[in-house]
Amino acid sequence: MEGIIEKQKENNINQKILALAIFGVVSAVVLIVLANLSISTSSGIRSYVAAEAVWAKAQKESIIHLTNYVYTEEEEDYQNFLKVLRIVNGYKQARLEFQSNEIDHTKAAKSLEKGLTHEDDIPQMIFLMQYFSWMEGIQNALHTWEKADQKIEEVKHFAAELRDSINAANTKANKVQRDNWSEELERLDHELTDLELDFSGTMGSLSRDVAVFLRWVSVILSLLILMIGIFLAIWFLRSTEKWALSLEKTETKFRNVLDNSRDLIYKLNLQDRSYEFISTAAKNLFGYEPEEVMKEGIKFVEARTHPDDMENIKEILAEYDSETGENFRNKIEFRFKTKSGEYRWFSNTRTLLRDEQGKPVGLVGNARDITEKKQQETELQKSLEEKELLLQEIHHRVKNNLAIISSLLELQKYSVDENVQKILSNSQSRIKSIAKVHEKLYESSTLSQVNLGEYIEELVDEIRMAYESEEKDIEIIIETDHITMEVNQAIYCGLVFNELINNAYKHAFTDRKKGIIKISARENNEETQIEVANNGVELPKDYDPTTTNSLGMTLVEVLSQKYNGTLNIESGEWTRFTITFEKE
Repeated sequence: MEGIIEKQKENNINQKILALAIFGVVSAVVLIVLANLSISTSSGIRSYVAAEAVWAKAQKESIIHLTNYVYTEEEEDYQNFLKVLRIVNGYKQARLEFQSNEIDHTKAAKSLEKGLTHEDDIPQMIFLMQYFSWMEGIQNALHTWEKADQKIEEVKHFAAELRDSINAANTKANKVQRDNWSEELERLDHELTDLELDFSGTMGSLSRDVAVFLRWVSVILSLLILMIGIFLAIWFLRSTEKWALSLEKTETKFRNVLDNSRDLIYKLNLQDRSYEFISTAAKNLFGYEPEEVMKEGIKFVEARTHPDDMENIKEILAEYDSETGENFRNKIEFRFKTKSGEYRWFSNTRTLLRDEQGKPVGLVGNARDITEKKQQETELQKSLEEKELLLQEIHHRVKNNLAIISSLLELQKYSVDENVQKILSNSQSRIKSIAKVHEKLYESSTLSQVNLGEYIEELVDEIRMAYESEEKDIEIIIETDHITMEVNQAIYCGLVFNELINNAYKHAFTDRKKGIIKISARENNEETQIEVANNGVELPKDYDPTTTNSLGMTLVEVLSQKYNGTLNIESGEWTRFTITFEKE
């Protein structure tokens, strides 16, 4: 009877274990499915964001080609515009397929390929649309996509009309017509940009919503599995033999992971500098058996480190003598000589092991071959240096070409009357202010930003030399914040300063031998304020820069409006011209 009861208990326990095991397998399968679903969904969303970048790049290039066509009227620019739009058309075909009642995977894939979508991203993109198109975020994204395609049709229609207009005309379009066409293209481009940002924002929001949902599902399932794990732990404590067997299996699995890892995993004893463990990856990475490495200890590494890296290695070895491990470096990179005699780059990531008193006693780490990564970094750095050199050469040539134009104007001055000479001199001064920006750019390390303070000082020096005489003593005071500007706004500021300073020299001190010109540039939050003031003669009370016949003041007014700036003029003891505008 007791035997029967024990047998029933054993069967009951086995049934519970079997039920728990089945539940655990089901939970694991659900987690795997959930993980795959999460990966596929996230990859799909990421792929659409990447595709949007490709679409946006193609759209921008099409606008650029069409703008070039406006000003060159060359058929090649128009054909380039149509060629770039093939990418956008590919995505349009894909969208139409996604909005159909039943998605044809082959057609959708071919359409996405036309849009230059990476072949690995296409399955996730189709998966997302096939199973999650009911979601509000997907619907919003498709709606934005559709509006963008409609806007592209507007661009194509405008391009066709533009081409007809150009082909029908006997002569090239005038500047006003070209500017109108260019403004229309700029408007279409801005509207497309807004749609692109809307699409990216929608996909980003969708990604976050999906991540939150899957996270909570994972938490709930993990808690269920945790509860099962607690129950199993209790049962394993009562079954020592089975626990020992499970531990042995786990150790075997761990050993398999170590033996099959591509990275070298090791453990180093800091007391005697010997390796207590070296994984079998040493054979693949170094060409040496683990036993050969363990036999020599840390001296094995010292003997084969590249001479240029030895000083760094010695510093690291000195750190091992530290009682606290305070300056311990978790990651190092160095070159190591393999058994074949080749030096290869390795990344060594380490973690300190401490005893009960907190003293470092050992470390564990893994070494990974990063030779290919280092080669790629070298090639990338070389490419960047070549591009920087090219940009420097471009700015240098622009500056030289502007200097040639200025010289041509100087030659022209000898064959015209005095009034025309003054006009040509003013044009030369403006050209020099622009050339000075490009000179500063090719001398700069950034190649895209100009130090406004240095630029103003050099510009003022050139203007001062043009007006310098023994009859008048004009003092110039310059006060500027540390301001860096993009090239377009730097040219704008240079032209404005050039006009205002030249005007001060010409008109403010006609009946005076001494005077002061104050030049300032200030930056406040998102605004920049530039000012030119002088203590010369006052302006007429009815002075209005919008009605003056002066080309210089007209230029100042136009440039102020270009950057949504405000021009303020004060006249009294000091005459001040102050312009405030938004910084790019």
